[in-house]
Amino acid sequence: ALRPWALAGGGTYLFTVTARARDGSGATAAAAAAVAVNAAPFGGTIAVAPASAPAVLGRFALRAVGWTDSEAGDLPLSYAFAAAPIPAGAAAESALAFVADGAPLSFDGGAQAAAVS
Repeated sequence: ALRPWALAGGGTYLFTVTARARDGSGATAAAAAAVAVNAAPFGGTIAVAPASAPAVLGRFALRAVGWTDSEAGDLPLSYAFAAAPIPAGAAAESALAFVADGAPLSFDGGAQAAAVS
């Protein structure tokens, strides 16, 4: 089994499966597949406005600016933002994370709003 994120983006990997007969005949069969792993988008930033207002106390906007992808078939890019509680002792930046599944931005209290472009 592969660990999550074990394959480097932009790489190509060859996976081979070999089966051996259990009847003692020594017969084998094999199959192989080359898998290309997409590289991550690059070159952009995430802007938060206003930068100094606590998100749970007021409205704020998130904006993804300048991102591109080396594979034209992956464009245009789409974005999803999510929020999570800050674990005790963690940096405040860990409260906001990019997620790939399109989960909505939401909080368990306080005013909330998000603008994504």
